[in-house]
Amino acid sequence: MELIVAVVFESSVEGDVHAEEELENKQKRKVMSLLEKVEVLDKLDRGMRNSTVGLRYDVNKSIIHFIEKNEDKFRGNVKASVPSSTKISCVIPLDHLLGKWEGRPLCMAG
Repeated sequence: MELIVAVVFESSVEGDVHAEEELENKQKRKVMSLLEKVEVLDKLDRGMRNSTVGLRYDVNKSIIHFIEKNEDKFRGNVKASVPSSTKISCVIPLDHLLGKWEGRPLCMAG
């Protein structure tokens, strides 16, 4: 003969609402990719302030300072992750190209 035991959990509506509020109030952790960290370093190299860069990436300026402090580590990781046979090309923003195209020719035929 088998004995079957059923356990019934009662949930209160108040408890469920409280748990949902706690989840909503909990801060979500921002994870920055290696590419984003290198972009941050490039912006800092161009003279942008830590607080301004932090606002753009939605992180505290102390995180930006940490990235700046560990610049060699992050740039080294980028170099290590790219095979040495990879050709690096220049990336030109589209709006820059369109501005050149609207006003003058991009290249001169000679």
